[in-house]
Amino acid sequence: MEVKTSRLENLLRFPGADPPGGLVSDAAVLSCGCLVSEAQYLAGPKSCPVCFEEASMITPIAPLRELYKLLDPKQRRSSSSRQSLRKSSDSAPTESMDLVGLFCKLAREETEGKREVALSSSPETEMKAPILSPEVPKQPEDDLDNMLSGLNEQEEYNFSRCFPFHRKLTTFQTANNKLKKLSLRSSAARYNGCSLCTRYDKAVGEEITTFVLITDKRWELYTYRPSSGKPSLLACGKSTGEFSYGSSEYKPSSKPGLIVKNEFGGKSTSSDSESVGSKLKSWVHLSCCLSRRFLVLAGTRGVVRVLNADPEYGDVGAPVYTYLTNFPIRCISIAPKENLIACGITARERMSGKQQPFVILHQLDMDQQNVKSVHPITITIPYRDPLKVISFNAASTHIICSTVYEMRYFIIRLRSTPTSVCKKPMLIWSDMRVASRQKLEEMTGDRSYDTNVDDQVMDSEGITDIKFGLPGTNTIAITTASWNNRPSLLDDVEDDRNLQITDYDVTLKVPEIGSSIYRVEFSPRGDSILFLDKSGRIFLVSTPNARTTMSQTKKIIVLLGEAANAVRPNEAASVSYSSDGGKIFVVDRRGLFQVFDFTKGIPGEDPEVIKCKIVSV
Repeated sequence: MEVKTSRLENLLRFPGADPPGGLVSDAAVLSCGCLVSEAQYLAGPKSCPVCFEEASMITPIAPLRELYKLLDPKQRRSSSSRQSLRKSSDSAPTESMDLVGLFCKLAREETEGKREVALSSSPETEMKAPILSPEVPKQPEDDLDNMLSGLNEQEEYNFSRCFPFHRKLTTFQTANNKLKKLSLRSSAARYNGCSLCTRYDKAVGEEITTFVLITDKRWELYTYRPSSGKPSLLACGKSTGEFSYGSSEYKPSSKPGLIVKNEFGGKSTSSDSESVGSKLKSWVHLSCCLSRRFLVLAGTRGVVRVLNADPEYGDVGAPVYTYLTNFPIRCISIAPKENLIACGITARERMSGKQQPFVILHQLDMDQQNVKSVHPITITIPYRDPLKVISFNAASTHIICSTVYEMRYFIIRLRSTPTSVCKKPMLIWSDMRVASRQKLEEMTGDRSYDTNVDDQVMDSEGITDIKFGLPGTNTIAITTASWNNRPSLLDDVEDDRNLQITDYDVTLKVPEIGSSIYRVEFSPRGDSILFLDKSGRIFLVSTPNARTTMSQTKKIIVLLGEAANAVRPNEAASVSYSSDGGKIFVVDRRGLFQVFDFTKGIPGEDPEVIKCKIVSV
């Protein structure tokens, strides 16, 4: 081990270093090609201490600086500390605790090292990042950076001791006491829809969760920060367009935002504010979805409203975009990159009267503060069955849709790469749950998958949710509410260079949680999947690795908790993992907000950390 260490240390001994033979902690490269210490170069006459020629610094060398941190004697872990950790595993973890703590430490140091490189680069030598096309605005952080930024050694240690059997539950009722005049709830009132979005904010160093609750005519937007202790009302508004943000009175917006009216008799045209006002007086909210920046509301009379949900971009609740059509809106979804909004509509042919579903894809052309323009694209679906669910993948390059009656699902490729313009959407896969009976029997030996038409009646709701898996995987999750006891499935699709899907394999079935599932979510860690059933029960399925093929025999299922029941999928609770995967947030139509925390404490030491009900091990 000492020989390997000495060889690595030789990489940090540069010619001309001061003192000679010492380890260089701030390696940098000069324009002459020599490796030197940045501090030594800056303290001298701006000449290379190796070849003595005039030179300028090109850039710091981050890998060598990280190597120095690992080889620094002050930061090395001694063998005695490892032995003491094994003997007292129940004690509070220190920086030399275990493999999990070491991983957290290295991940955090790598992130800090990248920040140091950016700060120490001079304006003359700073590396320029490639500029993305205007159709895809620059995003602040991706999911992996968010997860690494939120890592904490103590919390990771608690997670390793708790997950998946123990958690702390914290509940909040979103009754608004401060602004009673604006409160939408009464003693018997209930919301009819909700949506939730969470992210890690590096500026404040904590997870920020926002969620929206809607009634037929009103909406409420809340925000939750652990430091504040409870959710607070951020803004609220009415279906007529009036909203309240930072005041105790409702007010109309000074700017109507962008307005597009699509009559399917020609191109989409801008509509005057008078026709919009007449529709807003009589429409009713049916569904909603929430992202970091936008709140999207869809309802009757073919109305889709996009409102601002981020205080950084102006008044929360102010209209950004309004879309009007003559046909009913079946479902909506917003892309993770927030530059695309999809809504499913159903039209009727004038001559035959047959239904024809469409996907209207709204491309938002955004700058740093505003949405400059919107370009709706109409995608014709080659089936007669109305659309029920639409969902984007993490890269916003594909959408997956399901239909109402035939239990059909299909995938549409929107663009070839994450930075290309959305042109010529292409259907690359289509399948039906009922048509897959023979394939499932061959793969699983289960002959309970019959093609009985009972799945098409109203009491059997067919596909209720469908989502893409984690980034970098070809996994999709399908949940159903079925009389024929069809379990939730995870399929792994095989594609041909991301252009055409050729086949799929069923990698996981979960019959233990029942056949009336309304929601599914993937953990960003890749170690679990969350299911919510019709009665409001929240099941956590712990899997070995959701990024690879999963064995059907290796899964642990626990009943995490309960939320409000739902009569239809639109009324089901909204669930989401935190960006680091250590917490689960749930909000339901009763206005009850719940936090299931696997990182709060250690079982047996913290009385608030209790055991989950085990369903299957």
